[in-house]
Amino acid sequence: MIINCEKCASRFNLDNNLIKETGSRVRCSVCSNIFTVYPQRPEEEESDEHEETVDLDSSLDFEDEGLPSDPEPDNADDFDRALENSLNEEEELTKIEKTDPEYQPAPVKRKTIRPRQILVTLIIIFIVALGAFLVFYFAPVLLPERADNTKKLAPETEAVDKGNSRLEIADFKWETFSGETSGDLFIIKGKVINNYPQPRSHIQVRGSIEDGKKNPLIQKLAYAGNTFTENELNKISVEEIDKKLNKREGLNNSNINVAPMEAIPFMIIFESPHETMGEYVSVEPISSVPGK
Repeated sequence: MIINCEKCASRFNLDNNLIKETGSRVRCSVCSNIFTVYPQRPEEEESDEHEETVDLDSSLDFEDEGLPSDPEPDNADDFDRALENSLNEEEELTKIEKTDPEYQPAPVKRKTIRPRQILVTLIIIFIVALGAFLVFYFAPVLLPERADNTKKLAPETEAVDKGNSRLEIADFKWETFSGETSGDLFIIKGKVINNYPQPRSHIQVRGSIEDGKKNPLIQKLAYAGNTFTENELNKISVEEIDKKLNKREGLNNSNINVAPMEAIPFMIIFESPHETMGEYVSVEPISSVPGK
């Protein structure tokens, strides 16, 4: 049997056997309207065979079977209140469960990192790290802390520098010599290089003859720029040799205003060498003064 809701005109298919002869009260599942239906005669059922059908349980709800088709006036108010409460509850549920087709939550946008962006970032990090490495090892003065520390330590360095920190000994060797006047001599000779950024004067060196444990046995000082030929050593005495070696200006003032990166020769001469001399020999710069 096909029935229509009186309020929303929805159509439903009901089993005619479930409806009382006196009529049954049903509730529309679409608009929740409650109305009374009556059983259909056999000739009316045939005309409605091809109508749209829905399940009884999901479309219409029967009201209490004990209620008469026409309620008495005394129970009308109670029925209206119950109907209103039922409609309100179902309306709230409908609002909660119903999804508005026009409203859709904005899709969550997830930011994706492209491989190209990762590559560019890695290249930038590599360049920065390489630059920091080059500055640290090849130009440390450019670093703020390194520059401040250099400025603070510079006065202390100059205070303890005796003028030998940037003097370099090069090409030194030793030999023995027998002179007619001076006798047997042990000679250390070589060059000293001025690595200071300004000229230096009165460069002094010290030669040491050491034992097997590197302990000095004999030491002697001499100023650079004082050298002798074999003829001079053959005819000069030991006293004259020492006097010349202690001349601060050097031969022909060669130990005055030695230019930066310039090398100046030196000689250190010991008399009466022992048999063990020559096993361990060392030379080191001792002092110098700024040139003019």
